[in-house]
Amino acid sequence: MDLTSLTPDQSERVQESNHYFLICESVLSALAAILTAALVFFIVCFEIPARGHRLDISTVASPQNLLLVSLFSVLSMYTGCQAASYIPDLSPKSASVLSKVFVTGPILAEALFLYYSWIRSTVVVQLLISANAFRRFQILVRLSPFIFLLPISIQFLPLGSWLNFLLLCSMGLCAILSVTMDLFFSYCFMKLEVQNRNNNLSVPAFYFAISRYGLVVSFCGCLTILVYIASQLVYLKYEASIPPESIEYWIMNCSLAVVRDACLFSIPCVLFFMKMVLIKPSLLTGQSSAKSKLSEFLSENPAASTVAKRKMSESIQGQPLTLREGEVTAH
Repeated sequence: MDLTSLTPDQSERVQESNHYFLICESVLSALAAILTAALVFFIVCFEIPARGHRLDISTVASPQNLLLVSLFSVLSMYTGCQAASYIPDLSPKSASVLSKVFVTGPILAEALFLYYSWIRSTVVVQLLISANAFRRFQILVRLSPFIFLLPISIQFLPLGSWLNFLLLCSMGLCAILSVTMDLFFSYCFMKLEVQNRNNNLSVPAFYFAISRYGLVVSFCGCLTILVYIASQLVYLKYEASIPPESIEYWIMNCSLAVVRDACLFSIPCVLFFMKMVLIKPSLLTGQSSAKSKLSEFLSENPAASTVAKRKMSESIQGQPLTLREGEVTAH
């Protein structure tokens, strides 16, 4: 915010608020950096030995591990740049660079979160939707990099009125994609929970761990998008107003930005905690065999019905069920 047009009292209030926001974003950045190191330590010293895997580059740098480490790293850099934006007397060149990060950071974080969730949750999702529906969402995930790269690319162009509008539209498209996938995952996870409550399914225990933590993560993702939209609306109010009213909108916008970043930061934290829970012996038993057998079944039977897929999953656990379309009955 330009302080030159403010009175001394107004300027002091804005600077005090900026100092508070700087501290909040710095704390988030430091926590994300610490958790990045903690995640790598956990993978090397706990997860790989617990799963009985050899310690090599393929197990340490698996797609899931790389995505989660990248998510923490991106958030650490992004919130660090957010903190830097509150430094007094920031040069115009630095402000210009930071403005690019403010667009790139959240979008990149949402993309990494979407890909991680897709890889982590596929084993559950495949059991709950038809083969055709699964293929449609799979195509959407494969096309998503182009959607996420669109606003990142546009911001490096010399922005005019129509490019500004295109940037806003592309960011809105990214938000719609993220919310759609969050709601899709939530639907699948809730469907598994409801069917288990009604029919006492004997599917692998780790499915329910993924489902329950997935619901929390999907809620955090949707909340992040909602707070982001609210902050953008407040920012438009700020740009259309003058002091002292604009000061209130500025502080409100910055407060919402901190809440948004905290919500965004909560996503990898929950995913990290889920990762720790999934190496419990009670959940680890049969995880690899269940996944491999289910993957083999799905590759050999791509058009299998939802009921047939669930029957295969349950038979893996040695607890067969009598299944008919629309009905699940435990022996």
